[in-house]
Amino acid sequence: MVRVMRIALLFCTVVYGFAAMATPKNFFKDPFLMFKSGDAAFRNPKVTHRYGDGLSLSLTNKLKMEGLYTQNARKLNYCNGGLDETLTLGKFTWDLGFGHAHHNDACDWDTIVVQAGVRSKGVFGAPQESFKTGFSMIKDLDVVMGAHQHPINVQVLVLRELWGQFLVNEVFGLSFANPHTLTIGLFSFQLGRGIALGDAYAVSPDALGYDPESAVEQYAPGFKLSGSFNEDESLGYDLYFGVLSNRSASFSSVNERIRSQMFGHRYEQARDFGAINFVTAARLRAQLLDDACRQAYVEPYVLWDHQAEERIEMRGDAYANLGTFGVAFESAFGDFEFGFEAAGNWGSQHVRGIDRNIVQKQVRNGAVVEINAKIKEATQYDIATGKITYGDNALYLRGTANQNQVEKQIADALSPYAELEVFNGQGVPYTTGNVGGHPIDGKTEFYLQNADDRFRDPYKNTLSGAMFVCDASYYFRTPDVIGALTLAFVSGDENPNKDLDERNESSIDGNYGGFISLQELYSGRRVRSAFLLSGKGSIPRVLSFPVDRRVGGGTPSTVSRFTNLIYGGVGLWHERQVGSVLWKINPNVLPFWQDHKTRIAQVDNADIYASRFMGTEANVYIDGLVSKGLTFFAVLGIFFPGQHFEDISGRGLSADELKYLNSLDPTGADTAERVPLLGSDPAFFVNIGLDYRF
Repeated sequence: MVRVMRIALLFCTVVYGFAAMATPKNFFKDPFLMFKSGDAAFRNPKVTHRYGDGLSLSLTNKLKMEGLYTQNARKLNYCNGGLDETLTLGKFTWDLGFGHAHHNDACDWDTIVVQAGVRSKGVFGAPQESFKTGFSMIKDLDVVMGAHQHPINVQVLVLRELWGQFLVNEVFGLSFANPHTLTIGLFSFQLGRGIALGDAYAVSPDALGYDPESAVEQYAPGFKLSGSFNEDESLGYDLYFGVLSNRSASFSSVNERIRSQMFGHRYEQARDFGAINFVTAARLRAQLLDDACRQAYVEPYVLWDHQAEERIEMRGDAYANLGTFGVAFESAFGDFEFGFEAAGNWGSQHVRGIDRNIVQKQVRNGAVVEINAKIKEATQYDIATGKITYGDNALYLRGTANQNQVEKQIADALSPYAELEVFNGQGVPYTTGNVGGHPIDGKTEFYLQNADDRFRDPYKNTLSGAMFVCDASYYFRTPDVIGALTLAFVSGDENPNKDLDERNESSIDGNYGGFISLQELYSGRRVRSAFLLSGKGSIPRVLSFPVDRRVGGGTPSTVSRFTNLIYGGVGLWHERQVGSVLWKINPNVLPFWQDHKTRIAQVDNADIYASRFMGTEANVYIDGLVSKGLTFFAVLGIFFPGQHFEDISGRGLSADELKYLNSLDPTGADTAERVPLLGSDPAFFVNIGLDYRF
């Protein structure tokens, strides 16, 4: 947090030095805070029909047709000629909105506003890529297998927004001097720039391209109370409550058995009432300056996010309370604009103790058998030393004496705060068997043994991330161009629930210093990112590697969104009328670094780290305002990987990749260099389309 404040203070000092030299003018240039662009004549307003006493109906319609070509945007690897890293597609997005309002002419306030919006979208020739069903689990005998989902092979309509806004003064007969409204339903709400809390509630995985915000398929359900404290509405407030997930809305959800592996719940396996994830937020909206040459707006805010059911290794094995406090600021002084946002996290994550031993399937001698995932059985017995060697996973044999002893250890953990890790790697008491003709009595010697990581004790993570982002711009009258720059620091940290040096090391109380955003799709304001920000594409941003495969599976954690980043950037904005078309061009260049370094190896007990420099992004946004309501757009982006990706290239990032690298090829051919692992080749994309609003 101290580093963030120092960076913020330095940047503010510099930009306000330039602000003092700014030449005032009487207009502002779009798309900035108050600039008025030449595209006003091309904008197509919504269709509104007024009737009766202050009643009105409105209609908005938007159709976007576009094409996308991208290469290497997933793994930065051109190993197979780029064929397995190339995508091309055409798609459409259609948004239709309906509104109804009642306006009270006596006080000039809207009494009731109701808005509904539906969306249909699809990929040409591949309708199944647009929407899929939710995940559901499969159970075969005693084995609960992975979740599955199904594609929807036709275009469907999705309810994107549906909300009603009511004037509290009239609905409840209160004589407030200023308007206060209550909004209920599915609606867009974000704090500041949408970093600490955005409106990306339900998002499609196609954020790469022109407009990442259009990837939001549905807004979160919630309630908002808004109002003003003075007559000119320069000081206002918002109180927000959003329901992100409700697992207490049906008896089947309340009684779903998800806690059987958790300490204290062996015989009380139901989820129970109260698994509701929600966020509540409050902010002040203050217009500090509002005249022709000077504008200033500040928004302090605070939010509280309660996650009653999180997943680390299994559903509901953690819960968290996250608080974020911050402030957003925007200003314009003549030709100069400046804005920033700073925020900090506080709170905690409570991780429940679990038994990782579950029933799995395995093929042995050509037959499918059920096994205990974290129980080993004796395979060798040394008569001379009395040493027992444990090898294969023990068979799962329901109701047998040995299986009852395996389950007794978790059944005896009556408290959620029990500590069972001391039994990891130890024999299971009273389990008997025969190894090579030698009987094991289960008293001094045990036939079954717990795996080294069978139990995970409960622990707590403290949350303390921080972020600061700012940007500024200046309008140069000659040669009629806006120059912009940006700077951001977003704290990062290791995954607090990932073992890196030894097994079970994460199951102790710890601190997570990485910034946590909610529902965020931030891609910049005055300097925009078309590639790396807002989780675009799927380039893995890798954290540290475990010391070997026995710890944490040998694979690192990866992050996305607005965390573990340091970046700067410059951009230019220019618009020019050519014939009947108004062209708007915005090139940007942004270099990116990590805040928290990635450990790639350990040599002689010394950690070896990858470079912090991730690479440089260059992009250009082009808009051609062809006619009223019709816009041609194109975005070209390229990412040049830095030394960071060269240092970690060729490493397996998942269990499947490690398995492939370690598998034997019966042909004798060495194909490792052609495996699409993470590389360091440039990635690029181009997105072209038409946007028509009518």
